Amino acid sequence: MSTHIDKDAIKNEAPTAAYQTNFSQGMFMNAVEEKIARVLGEELPAECEKPEILIEAARHLCLAKGAKRIRPRLVSLYGEAMEISPLELLDISVAAEMIHAASLLHDDVVDESNLRRGLETVNCKWGNKVAVLAGDLVLSLGFILLNKYVPDIHRTAVRVVDSMTRAAMLEVQARGRLDFKLDGWFFIAEGKTAKLFSWCGQAVGFYVGNEEVAARFEKCGKHLGIAFQMADDLRDLQGSDPGKERFSDIRNFNPSFPILKAASMDESLYREICENWKNPELDQEQVNKLGEAVLSTGVTELTIQALEREIEQAIDALGPYQNVPGTIEIVNWTKLLLGSVR
Repeated sequence: MSTHIDKDAIKNEAPTAAYQTNFSQGMFMNAVEEKIARVLGEELPAECEKPEILIEAARHLCLAKGAKRIRPRLVSLYGEAMEISPLELLDISVAAEMIHAASLLHDDVVDESNLRRGLETVNCKWGNKVAVLAGDLVLSLGFILLNKYVPDIHRTAVRVVDSMTRAAMLEVQARGRLDFKLDGWFFIAEGKTAKLFSWCGQAVGFYVGNEEVAARFEKCGKHLGIAFQMADDLRDLQGSDPGKERFSDIRNFNPSFPILKAASMDESLYREICENWKNPELDQEQVNKLGEAVLSTGVTELTIQALEREIEQAIDALGPYQNVPGTIEIVNWTKLLLGSVR
């Protein structure tokens, strides 16, 4: 399979000359924001310009100020490790973000969510039909960005969406089920979060034509994504996520990693949660009681230990790339992730 890429053509797509060489992460993130705005604006294919309500809905989520843009950052850092200018990877970075954004549009419909990134969700503002179709549009625009690259990049992106879809369905089926095994939790975490994290590194490996690098970065991303989900689950119990109400997983009947772990260690807690999850709605007092009971099992430290193992495996997967610019920042990010739950 040919791995020729017209890199000069890619470089010529710079929004401004400032982004062409050695620009900072801050400048790169500005480039990402500008590119997303253009993809949903002047760069829209003519056939995608109508109906306008879909573009408005897509812009409502994709251009919201609360987006963290973790996935584009990962692409740029993996690229830096391979001495690739972030600009050359801009469309891959934005495609990763748009795949993620499409999943959020769909998730908010499934979860009947009202708020996302500090704003009304698209499904709340325009209805489920618009949200689903806007998600489809955002996803397709992300794939269009990948057409210029080697087929492996596009092919594996499609596989990511396949994994995300199946994991999302399993997550729905797991609601309210404490008999759900931890193996199932790992399947969901890998599919919904880690697969896209993995692809962010894998795509860079394919871009430089190095299958070993693609495999290493893919494995690193897998364990990073699982660690990220573990930390998110634990912050829910700790109440340390400013964008999320404490004990939301208990309130929403979501068998998170620490909830499943705690219930597996305490039979009376298992029975108590099961009994309460039979109610369609829990009052806040009962939610708080169950949350504190989960924490009293010592599950915080057990979750941190599991998170540390995932981080260790992520760093080990980098092999000779652990201590080069770019991946050094990824290693440092894992320390911040761990610090967020300690």
